[in-house]
Amino acid sequence: MSTLLGPARQNGYVVPDLDRAIEGWLAIGVGPWLVHPHIALDWFEHRGTPSAPDVSIALAYAGSLQIELIQPHDDRPSLYREFLEVCPQGGLQHLGYWVDDFDAQRAAGVERGWPIGHEGSIWNTRFTYFDTGHHLGAVAEIVALSEAGRAGFERLEALCAGWDGTDRPVRVIGGGR
Repeated sequence: MSTLLGPARQNGYVVPDLDRAIEGWLAIGVGPWLVHPHIALDWFEHRGTPSAPDVSIALAYAGSLQIELIQPHDDRPSLYREFLEVCPQGGLQHLGYWVDDFDAQRAAGVERGWPIGHEGSIWNTRFTYFDTGHHLGAVAEIVALSEAGRAGFERLEALCAGWDGTDRPVRVIGGGR
């Protein structure tokens, strides 16, 4: 557990090929995967400048740890694109923390000298990625998860806990690929 942000709830991987990454996780028994292709961000800024990256994400749980896979589809500025420029094969890019007082945690991160790499909102849920990758670890993300968001993640965690690997390993939400 982080003494500053609480327990990490999510490992976030940036990948060049979402389908291939999902196959790899399924091969070790992690699933089922909820895939959100070409998601619409409510708003997004990269290093303080508006951007609108086209990304797809997939979510599953390995025990109580949420696994997020993110594939950028364009060259619009984001920490995701920057990560793939350095690690073209993809890999662990961030640790996600669900925080109760988002504004206070965001302000505390800035006060600690953590640069904001990118931030925005998806599905009315705010997030900030602090560019803390300088310590040879992953970037830190904080999320202002609503009660509805927490409930949705709890349902996904329960679905993954009860999944035996035979029923619908990939479930596309909100469109097709």
